[in-house]
Amino acid sequence: MELSNADIQAYTRRILKARMRLLCTNGFYGMLLMNAKIGLGNEYETAWAEEDKLVFNPEFLAGISDSELEYVMLHLLLHQVLNHLERRGNMKKDEYDIASDIVVNSNILRSQRGLTSSISLKGHGGVQPHLTPNGDEGWKYTVEEVCEMLKVKIEENEEDKKGDKSNLKIVGNHTLSFDDEEDLENNIKGKKISSLKKGWDSHPESEISDDDKEQTGDKEKKQNVDKWKKAICTACELMAKRAEMEEQPESSKEIKKNSKDYGDIPLFAEMLLKELKEPKVDWRTILQEFIQEDVVDYSFIPPDRRFDDSPFFLPDFNEKDEKIKGIWIAVDASGSVSDEAVMAAISEIKGCIEQFDGKFSATLSYFDVKVTEPIPIESVDELLNVKPVGRGGTSFSEVFRYMGENMSEELPDEVIVITDGYCDYPDESVRLGIPVLWMINNEEAEEPPWGKVARFEV
Repeated sequence: MELSNADIQAYTRRILKARMRLLCTNGFYGMLLMNAKIGLGNEYETAWAEEDKLVFNPEFLAGISDSELEYVMLHLLLHQVLNHLERRGNMKKDEYDIASDIVVNSNILRSQRGLTSSISLKGHGGVQPHLTPNGDEGWKYTVEEVCEMLKVKIEENEEDKKGDKSNLKIVGNHTLSFDDEEDLENNIKGKKISSLKKGWDSHPESEISDDDKEQTGDKEKKQNVDKWKKAICTACELMAKRAEMEEQPESSKEIKKNSKDYGDIPLFAEMLLKELKEPKVDWRTILQEFIQEDVVDYSFIPPDRRFDDSPFFLPDFNEKDEKIKGIWIAVDASGSVSDEAVMAAISEIKGCIEQFDGKFSATLSYFDVKVTEPIPIESVDELLNVKPVGRGGTSFSEVFRYMGENMSEELPDEVIVITDGYCDYPDESVRLGIPVLWMINNEEAEEPPWGKVARFEV
C-alpha cells in the first residue's frame, strides 16, 4: 500500500490524537505512551510491538474506530512495558503469545473499571480474552504463570482425549476451551494445525540476531528494561502528585471508595514501585556517624519516663530542633550507571528525607564529566522535580573542582557522592577539608582511598 505524505500525516495525527485522549482519560498509561515511538509499516497485517516502537499497518488502522485504536495502542504498549518480546525464553511461542495477550488485556480492562468495550475489536472477535484458564483475571498473574496454566490445561485435555490434539479457542465468557471440529476439518484438508488460536496482533520475534545477542543483546535488553522501569516510576509519581492536587468532592468519595479495587496504578507498577522505592539505607545511623552535628543527642533533661521506677537515672533520646543541613549530594549519572541505579539513588535520598521527617535540608546535583547546578531539596516533591542529567564519562575530580570554583563563598558542610565507584579517585586535597561520604551501590568497586564509605544494593 503506497502512502502519500498526506496519508502519513493523516494517520500520524489520528494516532497522536488517540494518545492525547488517553493522556486525559487514562493518565497512567497515557504518560507511559509518551515514552513510546510510533511507526507505520506493512510487514504484518494488523499492528505489533517492536523493541523500540509501536507499529501500525495503515490498512488495519483505517478499518478500526477511534476507541478501538486506543485499545490497540494500550495493548501494544503493555507488551513493551512488560518486556514480553524478550521474556519468552524456552516457552512455546503460541502458548506464550496468548498468555501475554491475556495479561495485557486484563490490565487494560482493570484500568477501565471492567468495561469490556475497552478491549473489543469488532473485526477480530469482539471482546478479547482476559481470563486465565482457571477463570481468574489475567492482571493478577505474570505472563509466565498464565503460560504455565495454559500448558497444564493443554496437557490435561490431551490426556482426556487420549492423545488427540485439540484446538484451544476463545469462548463466550472470554476464557479458553477446547474444540475438535476445526481440528478434524484441518486434518482432512492436510493443513498445519496450531494448538492455540492466536490473537489479532502480530508477535514478532526479537529483531536482534543470535550473533548480535552475544555481543549487544543483553545490554540492549537491559537498557530497554531500565527505560520502562524509569517511565513506570515517573508515571506513578506524577499520578500521586495529581491525586494530591485534586480535591475530591464529598459526593465522589463513596464512588472512589467502591472502585478502589481497580485503582489507577496497575499491580505490576505497584510491585515495581515498592521494589524501587524501599530505601535500603538506615540514614539516621549513617549520618549520625558522619555529619558534624547530629539531629539527635542524649539529654538528661527530661529523663526517660519509661524508667521512673528504676533506681538508675537514664538519659532520654530526644530530638533537637536543628535540621540536618549544609549537605551537598552529588549523584553519579554517567554512562556506566544504569537507569535502575539512578532510580535507586533517588529512592535512597527520598528515604532519607522521609526518615528525618522535615528535619533534612540539602542541595542536589547530578554529574558525569560535568556537574549540574546544585538545587535545594527539603521535600520529596522538590527531590522529584530535579531531573537526572548525564550519561557521559565519569569524573570525581570534576565534582570537587566544581565545588571549589562555584561554591567557594558558601562551601557545603558535608559532601555525599552516590556512585557505582567505577572511576579514578582524585587526591584527597580536592575536598578542601570538607567531610566526604562515598555511597557506593555495588560490592565490586574498590574501596575509596579517603573519606567515609557506605555501600548499598540496587
